[in-house]
Amino acid sequence: MTGFLALGFFILNGYGYLTLHSDALSNTLSWKHILAAVKKSKKSLPSGASVVILGDSIGQQLFPRETVPNSLISNGAVLAVGHYILANNAIKRNKNLKYIVLVSAPWVLGHQFEWELTYNCFMKPFYTFENLRHISKPLFEKINKRKMTHRVIFPFVKTAPCFSDINLTGTRKKPREILSDTALEYLKKLKNLCSENNIEFIVLSPPIREEWRRKTNHWEKMKIQVAQIGLDDSFKEYFKRMIYLDDSYFRDHVHMRSGYIDVKKNRAGIISRILPQQVRVGLYRPK
Repeated sequence: MTGFLALGFFILNGYGYLTLHSDALSNTLSWKHILAAVKKSKKSLPSGASVVILGDSIGQQLFPRETVPNSLISNGAVLAVGHYILANNAIKRNKNLKYIVLVSAPWVLGHQFEWELTYNCFMKPFYTFENLRHISKPLFEKINKRKMTHRVIFPFVKTAPCFSDINLTGTRKKPREILSDTALEYLKKLKNLCSENNIEFIVLSPPIREEWRRKTNHWEKMKIQVAQIGLDDSFKEYFKRMIYLDDSYFRDHVHMRSGYIDVKKNRAGIISRILPQQVRVGLYRPK
């Protein structure tokens, strides 16, 4: 009986592994866009590229992963720890990097681990045996609060539709104008990772709705947090270059309307406003 169970476990994991490594099979996964970013992060960038772009789904509107060779943008639900792992992968395979740029709206950048999308968007793509070394003790303790969450380390649990997602939402909801403990920890780790490899870590914001300026007093609380953990240099352009747009430019609470951002001159204009000149020089522009 034990032998049959072991054989079944081996077969199911084998199929899960095949699904993760096959473009055709993995295309059926709800988190396929994040898996695509993970795979891309493990490849070499075009020769001479000195910039890697990370970010959320708003950043994806500016730097589409499909057309910008050095864009590893996934979405905000991968959390700061997901961005850290993507950056670590890219640094290992590209020795000419000068800049790691994270493009994310403030409330997305600050997402807490205890969120409904964490299991599908972070745990499935990033919780692997290979990445366990990147899971800090505080983060592991959060994962360990839901024992069944650990099963997602196996390929067949990541890919089989019979395994339901686990809602990791906590009882306390973080205010949008501050960074969570997980975000603070891994943004600091990202900064240190870049410093150790002589790379400048830059955090930038995509355009956001005008209402946020008033609601957050231009993100005053977040500015204090950033200063307290020594990330002033990485955020020096973040608030200064932040673009506030009228609500009419957005299709929902977060994303810009395609009729606006898909116009080439509009996208180019935004990129020129938020990206420092030295970063634009090393960036492969969208086609």
